[in-house]
Amino acid sequence: MKRLLVIGALLVVVVALVWAFAGGGARRPGDARAIEALKSLPYASWTPVAEKDRLKNGVVRHDPDRAFAGLNLYSSEHAPDAFLLDMQGNVVLELHDSRPEPQPWKLVKPRTADTFLALAKDGAILAVDARSQVLAELERDFHHDFDLGADGLLYAIDRRLRHLPELAHAKPVRHDHRVALDAAAEIVLEVSSADLVLPVPELVATAERQRRPLLDREADVFHTNTISRVPRRYERDGELLWDEGWLVVCWRNLNTIAVVDPAVPAIVWHWGDGAVEWPHHPTLVADGNLLIFDNGTFRGWSRVIELDPVSREIVWEYRGDPRESFFSSSRGSSQRLPNGNTLITGSMAGRVFEVTPSGDIVWEFFEPRTRRKWFRTERATIYRMTRLREWPLPSAD
Repeated sequence: MKRLLVIGALLVVVVALVWAFAGGGARRPGDARAIEALKSLPYASWTPVAEKDRLKNGVVRHDPDRAFAGLNLYSSEHAPDAFLLDMQGNVVLELHDSRPEPQPWKLVKPRTADTFLALAKDGAILAVDARSQVLAELERDFHHDFDLGADGLLYAIDRRLRHLPELAHAKPVRHDHRVALDAAAEIVLEVSSADLVLPVPELVATAERQRRPLLDREADVFHTNTISRVPRRYERDGELLWDEGWLVVCWRNLNTIAVVDPAVPAIVWHWGDGAVEWPHHPTLVADGNLLIFDNGTFRGWSRVIELDPVSREIVWEYRGDPRESFFSSSRGSSQRLPNGNTLITGSMAGRVFEVTPSGDIVWEFFEPRTRRKWFRTERATIYRMTRLREWPLPSAD
């Protein structure tokens, strides 16, 4: 009996330690789902379908008078392919990974008039033509995002392991670097997340408050999910706001959106901790404001916000009604369209929808690929969808 009591006490201690390291304590709505999301990394390619959405496939809503007309480019994370769809959901172009050992595609973007770049789950970035012929392949540990800059360089996120006792004690850190590669695939620019964050005390404090499960072998301190090059100079009231060549990044686990001057390198602006939860895909809109997908992972509902970076005030927001009806605990993206509407990818639901500035849904799409697993229906997730004006793209000549 004494031995059983000792074993029981030890189990209680272990559970308490795991609870503490994982950020245990009083839970808010959504925390149970958030913890499941944490456990399921790397990201799940299939998620359960809500009963109300079980029969929804393809385009289920389209108001042609208010939606921005174009073509919709996306990849579903469970398969080595991508699709270009018209506004009715018809396939205009299908792409696939033609390598001998194809990998699911996480993200696809247009490259030139009729070629594309795809980020595969094995960490490679592929250049493919409209016949799915692989024109080039960059093999590194790339993840989450890339951007083809107006300077002709390819900007990407490269992950390595590094010991950073200031942030993670004895655990190795999944250390993200922003890299720029030229046409010969040579790295011509490299910026370290640690070198950017360590000089900023409030970001170091944020890193120290992270949820870090005790049994994780590596600390995912930064979890960079976005990189984009500022395409031009932005001014506000005659003052520089953003300069061409700066980089917009998002550190999910720091709840931080940052703009980086890679020439220094240094953070020139940052925001987010305490205001957003595990955000994704910050993008610049026409006047230099930032459009941000705020996942709300631990509160249980998501929103898309537009932030004035000078006043640091939210000037526009979309959330579901009821608010829990729009929730993606991980991933997610948003795109401001030329007519002022916003295209939103609710990744975990495999759902993409377009909203007007007043929040009316004028176009809605559900990933049509579903499956039955055990006693439930699951839908393939969508990392990001992009609305293109046309395809093939206009030539740069």
